[in-house]
Amino acid sequence: MPGRPRHLYLHCGWPRTGTTTIQALFTRHRAALAEAGIAYPLDWQMTGRDEAMGVVNQNGLARLLEPADGTQIADELRRTGEAHRGEAVLMSSEELITWRASRGSRRPLKGLLASLQELAPLTCVATIRRVDDFLSSFYLHHMLGERPLLGPQHYFQQMRAYMDRLMTAMGELEADSEECVHIRYKQSGAHQEDILRVVDIPAGLREQMVAELRRKPRLNARLSKKTVAVLLHREAIAARADMPIPSEALRRMHWAGELNFGDDGPCELLGPDLRRSLHDEALEAARRAGFHAYVEFFGNDEISAPEASAPEPELLLDEDVDYLVDRLAEAQR
Repeated sequence: MPGRPRHLYLHCGWPRTGTTTIQALFTRHRAALAEAGIAYPLDWQMTGRDEAMGVVNQNGLARLLEPADGTQIADELRRTGEAHRGEAVLMSSEELITWRASRGSRRPLKGLLASLQELAPLTCVATIRRVDDFLSSFYLHHMLGERPLLGPQHYFQQMRAYMDRLMTAMGELEADSEECVHIRYKQSGAHQEDILRVVDIPAGLREQMVAELRRKPRLNARLSKKTVAVLLHREAIAARADMPIPSEALRRMHWAGELNFGDDGPCELLGPDLRRSLHDEALEAARRAGFHAYVEFFGNDEISAPEASAPEPELLLDEDVDYLVDRLAEAQR
């Protein structure tokens, strides 16, 4: 349609599926994408950690889900459309789904999708992760926060309601979108290459971006056993290091992929029984919500995991403590 974008791509997360890593990739290649006719706009940038670290996202789109005048929302989207006439517009916002799953009603999300679809053809892209694995990573991620967390068992009990609403939100996204492409999360990060193909980035540029994805460290990755040991026993580790361990420095190093202990591995806080319970409940919730892609991706998965265990401070060897001291000293320069 004249005077409008030729296509809209809305990447909807989920959280804990490498969203920050691919947003950083889009940010680094904004100019090259623009030359290829694909805008990655600065509109709706949400203030916070990602902005401070130079990563562009459109998480502020969730603001349009708050109670507001529908005309105002349409006008705001129209202005963005007019700024990108004839271009494809790429937006990445995991906050849309988390807002709906946390506290929202269907009507605002449905209205936003309808407004976007009036502006241009819309393709929604959602990376989905098996819920037991997603919630485990979510819990570990929240360990980096300032507020104390509930114990794992209580946390996962409370997150069951969130899980149910998440499935409902995804069923609505599937029902209310002209086109919704679901991509299965892969621990290797290979799913991000699938996202680049959906967005129809020219082959040469896509190859450059894929090579960069494979070469650079992943941002805000899942916490490892040794990093969790530092977080759980920071005072004991600080005594061994003979220096304070600021939580903000730990957060920044982890976010940037700069904290990598040797002989480390994933931290398991759920255990097989709780994982199977969460998996079964998620499948039932997905069926109720009409979230067919989730059932198709994960319905036949066999759930296995080691027993849950909280890492003890002794897990960090002397060379690990020396490594941590060196990284902290470097971060403070």
